[in-house]
Amino acid sequence: MPLSSAIPRTKRALVDALNARPALAGKVTYGTPRETPRDEWIHVGRVECEERPVHLGRSAIGKREENFRISVVISVVRSWLELPETVAERAFDLAAELEDELRQNPTLGLDPGTDGLYWAGVVRKDVDEEGDGSQRQAVLTVRVACMARI
Repeated sequence: MPLSSAIPRTKRALVDALNARPALAGKVTYGTPRETPRDEWIHVGRVECEERPVHLGRSAIGKREENFRISVVISVVRSWLELPETVAERAFDLAAELEDELRQNPTLGLDPGTDGLYWAGVVRKDVDEEGDGSQRQAVLTVRVACMARI
């Protein structure tokens, strides 16, 4: 079946690969979780994409290159009594699992010839830390850059 975009397959493969890691099992969702998790969750969400035609050789006729970034939001919630750095460090520990997966498996098990994805890797991280007097939260947004040809 022809691909309109490699984005849906890439997001699904990323969710599946992360949920297969023991430290992340059951914490990763495709998009916003249906229920509000209590302590830790990761959602593979927003995608920003740019496309351009590929002009190299006959095999490239009609093909497009997709360059997109997937936002992976990692949230850790703890008691107000926890130290702020402990909460943030846990978010970064979970992000390390994501980075290890992409280092070991930059195509997420997808076939570039049929699924389009050539590579994926972490290119940016942003962290927000909040507290309301009863709990602390660290929200780490990790941008995963991807290159695909469709």
